[in-house]
Amino acid sequence: MVKIDAIQSERLSLSKYLLEKSRFYKIDLASTNITEEEVEFLSFIYTMAGFSAFDIAAQTKFFKPLQLGINKAIKRAKQENIALSHRPFVIVSIFNDSYLNNNSTQLEKLIPNCIEFGAEIIELHIGKADEIGIIKNLNLIKKYAKGHIISISLSRFTLSNTALFEIINSAASIFQDRLIIEVDSFERRDGADDFNTTLQAISTADIINKQIKLNKPNYTKIPILLAGGTNSLTMKLAKQCDVDFNGVTFRRYGRKIISLCNQEVNITCTKYNIKESIKAAIDLFNQFN
Repeated sequence: MVKIDAIQSERLSLSKYLLEKSRFYKIDLASTNITEEEVEFLSFIYTMAGFSAFDIAAQTKFFKPLQLGINKAIKRAKQENIALSHRPFVIVSIFNDSYLNNNSTQLEKLIPNCIEFGAEIIELHIGKADEIGIIKNLNLIKKYAKGHIISISLSRFTLSNTALFEIINSAASIFQDRLIIEVDSFERRDGADDFNTTLQAISTADIINKQIKLNKPNYTKIPILLAGGTNSLTMKLAKQCDVDFNGVTFRRYGRKIISLCNQEVNITCTKYNIKESIKAAIDLFNQFN
């Protein structure tokens, strides 16, 4: 039995509650071209809007600006008597293909380091269908991230349906009720707001729901996050297609709608720009609530 402290236990319960209620909304800041300044600004804006979590690359340089942005938002919310439901969760993205073969030693060092810097959820992005390597790395994460929620990010652009199902089966047996499945899809550079860009993630979620969760009762409660091409129309299309999901990850679209409010991404923007940015973030949040 894994021993976890009271705060971690409370946060674990909160994350499960948000997922169960399908109210888990994540802003992905793990882009290769994002700056520390952008991480601070966007975490400030989206914390003010009530988003559930932020995903950053597994690099220590991003933890400080992320926490700064969150802390500034919480302070401002108190000053303006805005009730934030909770402090956003910190997720770190690890790309499995970088730690296959002889690189597992690096992964053993990386995971405890990320947790020490404040990571609450570990997300493993899986590209190659290397079953032995994937299971090895999943077990390493289990060893060093005891009591933490684990997310696996999967895409049918790189994995066959068979490989997808095998990975989910392996991860579910290892992490049980601490597993999240993020279904990824193609991400357009322009952050387009149309049905086509979000369709692939929804169709993948539909396959997982019908071919895995319905056929295996133990898997019915595994939460699914839609990612890749997600935008303001994701909820509408998922409802039209009768596809259940537990949350959404926003990437380029989340950055795009804020960039339209600001000529430069800077935490010291004019009050007008900050207000416009927060409004845009709240509008996006409200479309899913």
